[in-house]
Amino acid sequence: MKNNSKSILSTILGTAVVFLATSCGQVSQQDKTATSSSATPVTEQAHGYLVGNYTIIDQEGYLQYRKASEPILAKYNGKTVIYDANVKTLEGDPNPVIEVTEFPTVSDAEKFYNSQDYAPLKKIRNASTKGWLLLATSIPPAQGIKGIEGQPHGYQIVNYTINDKATFQKYMDASGPLSPKFGGGVPIFDMNSKALEGTPGNIFGVAEFPSPADAEQFYNSPEYTAAKKFRIASTENSITVLASSLSK
Repeated sequence: MKNNSKSILSTILGTAVVFLATSCGQVSQQDKTATSSSATPVTEQAHGYLVGNYTIIDQEGYLQYRKASEPILAKYNGKTVIYDANVKTLEGDPNPVIEVTEFPTVSDAEKFYNSQDYAPLKKIRNASTKGWLLLATSIPPAQGIKGIEGQPHGYQIVNYTINDKATFQKYMDASGPLSPKFGGGVPIFDMNSKALEGTPGNIFGVAEFPSPADAEQFYNSPEYTAAKKFRIASTENSITVLASSLSK
């Protein structure tokens, strides 16, 4: 193994967050700095994210789950930041529902998921859906993406496993500068997420844009079309979806 870590400009699509990846291709540390008016770096603790991608097979049971889980989620300081029950498939074979729930820390997310409060509701969700659930950790940007108030933001969401690290590095290098050109950023990116249910890939990322149209324009741009060829060639079990959701 190489003895030094390699700084790579992370984002599935481009971001101001720099991740330090080891030569094994896993993140050993995630650093985020935000520049204030005095140009003083500010570091924030990593948040925890429960991410579900599933198909609803029992609508009544699923609605029961959604309603009953809201007060328990609030009890553990969680909030749903992205939810779309009809995502647009861009790559792969994802399920139609994407749900991303944010917690102040990874520990908070784990406490919620493993709690006695949530256990009976987990059974209802598992009986009414099929798909996967993962736990991701990431340090969100200091400032969110601005859009039109009351209008949904656009999200490009990816999940995959890397099988060629050298080629994937080319993707990271090529895609890094692109997202800000379309008003976007990457609030969530984890190269070593934890599978809780089903068989998701270990890489999970979300790129946020002011609107769904901006996200789609980015994905279809000549610059990103050229960059994503490296990602497609270097990953397996890859999915990419376009979701829309009101900003948090």
